[in-house]
Amino acid sequence: MVGKAHLTKTIIGGFMKKIIITILIVICFNANAKNIYVDQGSKASVENKNGLTLSAAFTNLQPAIDAAVDGDVIFVQSNPLLIGNSTGYVYVPTDFPPGSDTSDPRNRAFHTDGKKLVILGGANIGSAPPILSGDFNQDDDPLVVGSNSENAYHVFVLDNVDKTFRFDRIEFRDGNANGTSSFDLSGQLDQTIAQNQGAGLYIVNASPLLISTLFSGNHADANGAALYNHNSSPQLFNSVFNDNKADGNGAGIYNDANSTPLIINNTFI
Repeated sequence: MVGKAHLTKTIIGGFMKKIIITILIVICFNANAKNIYVDQGSKASVENKNGLTLSAAFTNLQPAIDAAVDGDVIFVQSNPLLIGNSTGYVYVPTDFPPGSDTSDPRNRAFHTDGKKLVILGGANIGSAPPILSGDFNQDDDPLVVGSNSENAYHVFVLDNVDKTFRFDRIEFRDGNANGTSSFDLSGQLDQTIAQNQGAGLYIVNASPLLISTLFSGNHADANGAALYNHNSSPQLFNSVFNDNKADGNGAGIYNDANSTPLIINNTFI
């Protein structure tokens, strides 16, 4: 049976002091950190794309992550021409997480390899958040069976970060975790990534901060269509889970291996 999440809001007042302290720590960025810019509409020449200014922005997220070091802040632009519109720039994975089978293009996923970063979306005031999408062909149609057959098993794989890592105003969309295999991320046996769960965001051995994120249109044959936590305790604030489907459990969120996420003021539809 298809799992479907429902409208829920969870307020945990006893943790508010801890939450405020955590947010203050995250906001106080490393003094040596640099800003890196991603803009799908960047017209910078290849040789000038170093991401250090908006005019020299990378056109996709993974090159920015690859260029970043711990403490860096990545600004992911949305479409300034679509202010007030529900659709932002769409970025798709271009690289394979370490340890995955590179002969299967659906294994491509955004990945940070343990880097402690801040990834901020929709820097254009009033614009829709940028979309990280598993739909490589951008042809998904709910009325056409199999139109998502080429989609990524996971949109984003995140591992080995603490609460200094933050996603803010990012949408994870159109992952299709319907595979039958798995791989050990970076060759670590305690970081097995299964192709049938965690279609939107797969978190392993990590405790990031997620603020005002969106998860939509993700599907998993097993568990955790939108968000799968393995031995992980992320903190989620003001996020929205919409139209995610799991044939097992946890269309919105699935936790295993002692995962204890903190979930505050989130909406599940």
